[in-house]
Amino acid sequence: MRERWSEATRAIPTSQLNRFLAAVQRKRQAPSNAQGRAPRLYYMTQTGTRPPEFTVFVNAPDRLNASYRRFLWSQLAERFEFHGTPVRLRFKRSQ
Repeated sequence: MRERWSEATRAIPTSQLNRFLAAVQRKRQAPSNAQGRAPRLYYMTQTGTRPPEFTVFVNAPDRLNASYRRFLWSQLAERFEFHGTPVRLRFKRSQ
């Protein structure tokens, strides 16, 4: 119970999140859409706790397919050890 509470209230610095995002993109790039246009993921920040919420700024969120969103979510949960804690991942348009 105490572990879940500490996971739910943990704050992760933006610098760590951006290093994580860069590493994930080196591991697997976001796929292109039918027109051959791939989304650009710029940066990531934590925007809430209880439950932890993270926002990824991307040039075209509608181009980011559901499987890549799930991939990012699972990589985030694994890397920062969110076991048994719901994690919200949001995608916001950035110019």
